Amino acid sequence: MVLDLIGRELKSDDIVVFYNQLYTVLSVQDSIRCPMARIMLLDKSPSTKSQVKRASSMCIVPAEDVTAWKLKKG
Repeated sequence: MVLDLIGRELKSDDIVVFYNQLYTVLSVQDSIRCPMARIMLLDKSPSTKSQVKRASSMCIVPAEDVTAWKLKKG
């Protein structure tokens, strides 16, 4: 089981915050040493690439909050 910063289970298609940016989780990798997640910027440009980061460094954002953010952006 891959957990985020506050101990919630991280799954594909979750939205997370990582260093002040919103990302979507593409996949999770449960390893004994360090659980990792492949993430992609939510507000991406054509040259944006996915990254693999420590799951314990990100936090899940509730879907309602993501919807409010998208509506605010326009």
